[in-house]
Amino acid sequence: MELFGFHLAKLDVRLHADEVRSLSERTRGVFDAVRRTRAPPGARALDTVIVSATQVPQDVLAVLD
Repeated sequence: MELFGFHLAKLDVRLHADEVRSLSERTRGVFDAVRRTRAPPGARALDTVIVSATQVPQDVLAVLD
């Protein structure tokens, strides 16, 4: 991302697979913050969600839901 000629670092979100599976209020809040951050003009500022301790493909695919 570039702002006034300065390059800024991108952000990433890291969640444990258990957090994604449970969809707790905290996890919903994280995804709501991601949605707001990705709204224009910030779409390029946050484009990675890392899910640790995945065991099955659904652990990663749940992020898309």
